[in-house]
Amino acid sequence: MADHTINALSAAARALDEVIFDAVDAGHPLAREQTRLVSKYLKLLQSRLEYAYDRNRFELSHYTDLAADLLADAGTLSPAIATALGSAAEEGRRLRDLPGARAPDLQAAAQRLAAIITALIRTAADADPVLRGRVEATVLLNSKSLLDAQRAWFLPQGWEPDPTVVPPIAGAFALALRPSDPARARQLMPPRR
Repeated sequence: MADHTINALSAAARALDEVIFDAVDAGHPLAREQTRLVSKYLKLLQSRLEYAYDRNRFELSHYTDLAADLLADAGTLSPAIATALGSAAEEGRRLRDLPGARAPDLQAAAQRLAAIITALIRTAADADPVLRGRVEATVLLNSKSLLDAQRAWFLPQGWEPDPTVVPPIAGAFALALRPSDPARARQLMPPRR
């Protein structure tokens, strides 16, 4: 059976715009606003569907690379978090490199890594300033490619003040080279007071 997902998303958005919106009570502005937002999201999904799998693989790759860069400091901050991070990163790399890995598995692995990294960052908040600064710098240095990819994904929503600075969606989820200069990250960090 042919996949009609893109046509179905288009039809659903058109139904919201051309039929349902006008039927929503004008005295209920929140319902009208939500109708427009749902339509806009369906259009976004329609325009981005072909990149969804690449996005999942890219996000998992981002978190596995970030985990690798944080692992040494994680061992100093919390052996338990370091063990969880190492295990999740290993599983993430396995899935990332597995041809035909299922999208829900890629998403779950990325979410697991993100949660462990969040726990590490929270733990680092109470660490000595040098260690905390290294963790913060590592996260900051690794964030640009993820933020660029997210901006490219959501570009059709119209939130970007200058869309010309956002990378094209077609290349946004290419597995980027990992940052290799921690000194650059320290330069990007705001000064401490």
